Amino acid sequence: MNVPARVLALGSVAVLVLVSACGGKTSAPPTTTASATAEPSATATAPATASPTATATPDASIPGIQPIRLRAGEPVPFPAGVALYAIDGTWEGPSAALRRYYADPSGAMRTDDLIVSDFTVTDPSTRAVTGARSGPGARQLAVALCHGFCYGELQPVTIVRSDDGGVSWTEVGTVKEGGWDTVVAVSGDGVVVRGVKPGDFASTATLPLTAPQQTVSFPASVVAAGAPIMAATIEGKLVLIALGKDARTLWNLDGSGAVFTSIPLSAGAQVRTWEMRLVPHSTGLELHVPWTDAARAGYLGLLNVRDGKFRAAYSFTEEDGLSDLIVTEWLSETIAIGRAGFEASRYPVTAPEKWFRGVPAIIDFGTGTVSPIADFVRFLGGKAGGPFPIGAAKGPFARVTLGAGECLNLRNLPELAGSVLTCVPGGTLLTYSSRRVETSKDGIRWLWVTTPGGLTGWASTSYLEY
Repeated sequence: MNVPARVLALGSVAVLVLVSACGGKTSAPPTTTASATAEPSATATAPATASPTATATPDASIPGIQPIRLRAGEPVPFPAGVALYAIDGTWEGPSAALRRYYADPSGAMRTDDLIVSDFTVTDPSTRAVTGARSGPGARQLAVALCHGFCYGELQPVTIVRSDDGGVSWTEVGTVKEGGWDTVVAVSGDGVVVRGVKPGDFASTATLPLTAPQQTVSFPASVVAAGAPIMAATIEGKLVLIALGKDARTLWNLDGSGAVFTSIPLSAGAQVRTWEMRLVPHSTGLELHVPWTDAARAGYLGLLNVRDGKFRAAYSFTEEDGLSDLIVTEWLSETIAIGRAGFEASRYPVTAPEKWFRGVPAIIDFGTGTVSPIADFVRFLGGKAGGPFPIGAAKGPFARVTLGAGECLNLRNLPELAGSVLTCVPGGTLLTYSSRRVETSKDGIRWLWVTTPGGLTGWASTSYLEY
């Protein structure tokens, strides 16, 4: 089921024609979006930061662990070989959009509109982007489109899904009583949503709904109706965890109702529940737990869910120029990309007051430096801060340079006689592990690439930026 044209502006269409090496024209998309731009060719690394060595500070919140102090750093360039998916306008109402950010070979940041809200108060057929989730590597994405203004009240919410990194979209179902956090997770089986039972926003199920559909819920005595539900994929398995009313107990959403683990924090730690995240790391699946103490200092603990212990903890204060801190994706063992709150007056922006506003950031846990990405610093002077990241993909990338409605053939051999495996829409970010290039007898150069869905083959470099 294709998304209606009136709902939103899409980056491409789902049905593509398989023809020559450069692909074929399809019918024009329902509406247009900003044109896509060039891709980075470097590997996923973060810029070096000049900062003092991280130091430990004593704290009684976590028995036996000394949190490492974090400080705000200078703005850094957008990291090469990384594509960041983020919602804009999250706190400003129905102006939100899902966009993709990445650096071109010159290092300049580029932006692609993937879905843009068309909501207006006077037209009930329009939709507002009110939430989104990303699968591993942002290959799969799901977006909630509210039939009205979902900030503070329950409304019908339509869910759309992409399996090619946000270039084409398909409608998968509607939840009658949804909100800004209706979408819980996206995986190979579907989109996990909450609120499928009327009056029970803690209930979860998978769209598209199939019979019999198993929903999972918990008694109100242990899990609040609005409790956070966290999701991540580790070793190919989707893990869902609900936070208990005590802000310490984690419940396994596998239908068993069993306690997954408990967060080992002292009673004085005030957990910032809506900033909690499940994030895969090389050491295993981590629960990132943010909290504050009585002195209003901020903390972030990295809890290994396998053994229920913190492998590390970090602290920051207003004197450090930092507030909220959320990790979206690990780029290396110690460097992550995410979002942090920065004191606006520390940076060259015009702000009405000295205040902390969040923008995408590079978090270097090794040096204890959290640096705003330079292209987003301008948002520190605005009302709501910058884009809110939901996922990130690692390159290097080869971007299909064809326009909307066109596609590029992926072949099993580096020649026009090769069989067509699929036709990749214009704007898609393909990946490659090395510059494996072949030149056919007719002079066409071919690059060995991988699609967001994991299909590999040869594509003509005449229609790639890499």
